[in-house]
Amino acid sequence: MVPGSGDPRKCCIPSRAYGDPATIRHALNEDGIRTHQDALAAQLAMVRERHPPGLRSVVVAHAFVTGGLVCESELALSVGGAGEVDGRLFEAFDYTALGHLHRPQEVGGMAHVRYAGSLLKYSASEAGHVKAMTLVELPETGPAHTEPWLLFPPTDLRRLKGHFQDLLTGSDPGSREDYLFVELLDPGPVLDALVRLRRVYPNLLGLQGPLETGQDPGS
Repeated sequence: MVPGSGDPRKCCIPSRAYGDPATIRHALNEDGIRTHQDALAAQLAMVRERHPPGLRSVVVAHAFVTGGLVCESELALSVGGAGEVDGRLFEAFDYTALGHLHRPQEVGGMAHVRYAGSLLKYSASEAGHVKAMTLVELPETGPAHTEPWLLFPPTDLRRLKGHFQDLLTGSDPGSREDYLFVELLDPGPVLDALVRLRRVYPNLLGLQGPLETGQDPGS
């Protein structure tokens, strides 16, 4: 993490797991903690107070920072955005490694506050994501430097859109072994569409479009 220092003690890496306001309020005996912003601010204040002098600081936290790009895979921490926290809470740290959102990204306009993202795609909403690991180099002085290492698993997760007969011919240029979510463009129902398409795409995960013939509309 600190190139050339030869001393891992030159960097302190505290970790802060997710805690809802009620839990943190009870744990710290602070009645004024009512929001996720309050809870994380109190936790990070403790981290700064206990930070050893002369060491660089890298904090690891699970939070939903305002401005982060979300997808369907992630669970909301609360209703209506009340679970969001301001990225400026992390300004005092040399680097912040965040968890919760699945897309690798920096947030709040701060290059040193970054979501690692998930290593794999976990829902159709992530089909367009480019997954990566992030190499972080933190010099003894100055800002952190980040370099994404892109990940290309042998079996991708993709979305396909087209007419049933075109898809059935396997004309899609991608691998037939990929995990697929398919949207049919046919104007009417297709007999046993899911079963027939799985003969061509064995890892077909989901099918949208006109109801298959004989399918219960409520299923």
